[in-house]
Amino acid sequence: TTGGATTATALGSSQNPSPYGQSLTLSATVTAQTWGTATGTVGFASDGNFLGYATLNPQGVANLTIPSPAVGTHNITADYYGDQTFGVSSAALQQVVEGGEVSLSATTLNFGTQPYGTSSQPLVMTLSNPCNVPVKITSITVTSMAFSKSNTCSSPLACNSS
Repeated sequence: TTGGATTATALGSSQNPSPYGQSLTLSATVTAQTWGTATGTVGFASDGNFLGYATLNPQGVANLTIPSPAVGTHNITADYYGDQTFGVSSAALQQVVEGGEVSLSATTLNFGTQPYGTSSQPLVMTLSNPCNVPVKITSITVTSMAFSKSNTCSSPLACNSS
């Protein structure tokens, strides 16, 4: 059982919004509404999925470092489970994880009319990453009714590059 003294929990993130691929440290601060310092454990979850436990330090702060969540907005919660003196409390925040955005130019290619079995002049398409994170592209495939061409990509498209 937990005590009856009221607590309040505040939740923060080491970076919000954060770039995809960067780990995050979640910090829950549990404050006693009367006297003393809360002790015990805080449980963290993201979108209802359990992330882990962390123990409150003498200042009433519990930190949990997690790997980067997927790109998007995530509902993060921290639940203080109380101790013999202090009651339970919770906090929530929305963590935004930003991902790479790429652009392609030209968006179409016109090879003109080509006799069967001949090659056209090469045409260039440029894939650009204006960046907040490098983008991993595993392959690029160009297809039409008459042909298909694929190329594999061995390295990520770095920030601010093409």
